[in-house]
Amino acid sequence: MLFIGNLTLLLARGFKMASTNFDRLASLLNGFLPVLFSPDQISARVRARYRPLYAEIARKADMDWKKDCRLEPIETEILDRHRIHSGKMLVMGSGWGRESITIAQRGVAVVGVDTNLSAVRTALELARAAGVSARFHQANLLALPYACSSFDFALLSNVMYSAIPGVSQRQAWLADIGRLLKPNGLLMLSFLPERPPVSRLRRLSTRLNTTLAKLPGTNAAFQPGDDWLGGHFIHWFKDMDEIRKELEGAGVTILEINWEKGMAVVTCSRASASCPIS
Repeated sequence: MLFIGNLTLLLARGFKMASTNFDRLASLLNGFLPVLFSPDQISARVRARYRPLYAEIARKADMDWKKDCRLEPIETEILDRHRIHSGKMLVMGSGWGRESITIAQRGVAVVGVDTNLSAVRTALELARAAGVSARFHQANLLALPYACSSFDFALLSNVMYSAIPGVSQRQAWLADIGRLLKPNGLLMLSFLPERPPVSRLRRLSTRLNTTLAKLPGTNAAFQPGDDWLGGHFIHWFKDMDEIRKELEGAGVTILEINWEKGMAVVTCSRASASCPIS
């Protein structure tokens, strides 16, 4: 029995080691995806990933707005600091209504938008249960179907700014939000700050991707910091200077950046060419 016990222990350790190595290989291979897929292909795969997740949430019988809809402390701080208790707000990537319903309870007229229809339906049900009049629509976050100067405020939470692939696409999105906001309207966005130390595996992936990006047919929009994490594209901002330069390059005015919390508040004062000045 001692022999069998030692053999079993040896096999268990071997399988665990093999499993760890396969996990590392899978992580390395996933790290190549941001340079192999175009921004549109990346966005399509992210939408496909969330389809079954939100469908499962919609089937849950225990969804409760009192339990599931609440703001993060940094979100509450920003809303309080800027005295946001009225006006009209666009909440992008609204999901099942976590932020939208809570903000609507403050007296703000909220329009939530998400690419996933199951999420929109769940948010509508929770809003009715909460007794708030928040509205929810299904739409492409990179091509929002609203008129110029429709909103006083806009919110993109859950590090979703980092989930937009490519700096040019993020800046184009900022320009579109500038079209939707009233003059000097506030945009609150959440991004993912780099948290050192960076793993050796990700450093290796970044070096290889930087080389691959020079080859024909790869993603020309790739930049260091692009990653594929848990089946999801994400861009890690290496420091505050990177996020600051990107926002300023889009023509917005930065009111505050909280690097530790990964939140920025900006105004989009530059007039959009698609919005004629009356």
